[in-house]
Amino acid sequence: AADSGMIVEREAVDRVVNEAVLPRIDRKDMNAAVQEFADLTPTTENLARVIGGWLNAAWPRHFASGEPCLRKICLQETGRNTFELRMGL
Repeated sequence: AADSGMIVEREAVDRVVNEAVLPRIDRKDMNAAVQEFADLTPTTENLARVIGGWLNAAWPRHFASGEPCLRKICLQETGRNTFELRMGL
């Protein structure tokens, strides 16, 4: 997106999230309906790790060239509770 100065269009990232994340967690009881949390407490930190794994798995289908790279994700639970996960480089 050279004309906007953005590295990647937000809509492209939204497509990955809409495919790889939201169907798994939207309006779901994390403990009962999300396999990854059967034996893992769904804290914000653990949720970020699980989402990071899902995004890493889906990323190459959407960005086959390898660019852009997924460097970090940030989850904001409340106005005062935010968790940032830096992905492996």
